[in-house]
Amino acid sequence: MIDHASTPAAASSVYDKAVQQEGLSETHRYLLQQIPPNCRVLELGPASGYMTRAMAERGCLVDAIELNERDAQKAAPFCRRLIVGSVEDEANFSSLPGPYDVALMADILEHLRQP
Repeated sequence: MIDHASTPAAASSVYDKAVQQEGLSETHRYLLQQIPPNCRVLELGPASGYMTRAMAERGCLVDAIELNERDAQKAAPFCRRLIVGSVEDEANFSSLPGPYDVALMADILEHLRQP
């Protein structure tokens, strides 16, 4: 399920091409090793869902917030709930069911206005 917050659509993630050509980075593989199978994950900034997919394949239940609408559409099939909007907008967290075992924030801090 995708919930749309009011945000403009942006170009698709630059990460798609890199992941398609080179696979997951060493850092991404390390992060995935830290996430237990079959857990509940809140993923902030999943981009096009390459990590989301890997977690779902391990039996994880993933909810996510993604700013880029095109990327959100790609990640949505691997999520229980996906909100299109900013992680800096507290209102986007109100419809997430929680609780979560893991919160994943890979590759988003450098994009935040006030990290």
